[in-house]
Amino acid sequence: MKQLVVVESPTKVKTISKYLGKEYTVMSSKGHVRDLPKKDLGVDVDHNFKPDYTVMPGKEAVVKDLKKAAKDADVVVLATDLDREGEAISWHIKHIIESAKLKKKPEFKRVVFHEITKHAIEEAFQNSKKINDDLVDAYQARRVLDRIVGYKLSPLLWEKIRYGLSAGRVQSVVVRLIVEREREREKFKSEPYFNFTAKLDAEDNSSLDALLWKYEEKSVEEKETLKLFVGDYTYSKTIFQDEKKSESLKQDFSKHHFVVGDVNKKNVKRKASPPLTTARLQRQAVNRFGFTSKRAMSAAQKLYEAGLITYHRTDSTFLSEDFITASRKYIADQYGKEYIPDKPNLYANKSKSAQEAHEAIRPSDVTRDLKSPEVKKLAEDQKKIYTLIWRNAVASQMSPAELMQMRIDVHSHEDKQLALEKPLCIWRTSGSKVEFAGWMKVAGKQQEDTLLPDMNISDELNLEEIVVSSHETQAPPRYTEASLIKDLEKYGIGRPST
Repeated sequence: MKQLVVVESPTKVKTISKYLGKEYTVMSSKGHVRDLPKKDLGVDVDHNFKPDYTVMPGKEAVVKDLKKAAKDADVVVLATDLDREGEAISWHIKHIIESAKLKKKPEFKRVVFHEITKHAIEEAFQNSKKINDDLVDAYQARRVLDRIVGYKLSPLLWEKIRYGLSAGRVQSVVVRLIVEREREREKFKSEPYFNFTAKLDAEDNSSLDALLWKYEEKSVEEKETLKLFVGDYTYSKTIFQDEKKSESLKQDFSKHHFVVGDVNKKNVKRKASPPLTTARLQRQAVNRFGFTSKRAMSAAQKLYEAGLITYHRTDSTFLSEDFITASRKYIADQYGKEYIPDKPNLYANKSKSAQEAHEAIRPSDVTRDLKSPEVKKLAEDQKKIYTLIWRNAVASQMSPAELMQMRIDVHSHEDKQLALEKPLCIWRTSGSKVEFAGWMKVAGKQQEDTLLPDMNISDELNLEEIVVSSHETQAPPRYTEASLIKDLEKYGIGRPST
């Protein structure tokens, strides 16, 4: 029985072909093959917004080849990507082949796989299904909305503002977010404020820097919250907002006696973050490597097509049982059993629209770690993205990190007898020490210990100097690519593929 398998990307053809038998012919659609016409609205608004799809310019040869291959096929297996766009491509291809004048009509099967591995492909072919009409309807609704908004509003922008501007269902909302943030920045009035730091020495020559925390029994920090167009912006300042007054206080504080008023130690556990979604992958790539989101997704696409990672357009934090089992074994073998929790770590999806059938982005084989030859020979961008994905996925299944947090409060008063019990000022410093690395072992960026000297209540300290630092309150920050992605995800604007 001859079977025609259609995938989106030419790169996948070679990879998938080697896992299938001789009766399979694998071809690529090279992305979408049909769309609304470029020069017309292409939507019949008077008849239930019916779209009029045509073969895309430049795709005539692809369509011709698909029709020709379908003539000899008993079955057409639609193996495009597992998201809404992939479902739409399968639906278009099915429609094109069905409308062709073929002597025999082939059977259509839809298969999806989260990763391009032999096991995943064999399992997908054993569990074929029909095209998901709900996903196709969602695609058509989005496409029609995009066309109506863009086609109708863009010419208006050309007439009223400037030729060449465009409008879009998501694009216009993003522009609004950026414009509103700029307006909020323009309205913001910066205010000066001052901090005090006491540089102190103990009798054993240990030293510490403590920030003024309370003055006359009141917290020196003030917090203000602004209601923004989306969300809130909270910023801090201190009660010291006059430069001359601050300089006068510096002289007063320099005459104080300093004594340890409180020492607090506690052990805390810090859990790992969930494995990566598309939005978090993009944010980490932007923040850590200075990538654009497009550059990050391009590298991820190549990794997926090479069979190294699962599908990279997802808002799910779900991991398969097979991966969890394999990763727990890998962690125990590489780092020790103490690095795996008693029960697997499971993460709830924050996105209401996340599909449980989809997985988070993870390596297709956890043992293909950062030392493996396949990873070492990757192009630099791909290697960086693979490292993020591997570390996040493995860390998500590891034991919590255990830290010892320490805080020292230093009391001061110009009267030595009152310094401990009735301080005029309380100065605070804090530090932490990693007692057990847990997931931090593979996180890449280890937390550095900020150790404080061992001190006891009533220990006297010598003042080296009081440092006054001047600051200004900061306006809400402009959007970066990373923070914009975060807000788009938070408020449900667009999807991972947008």
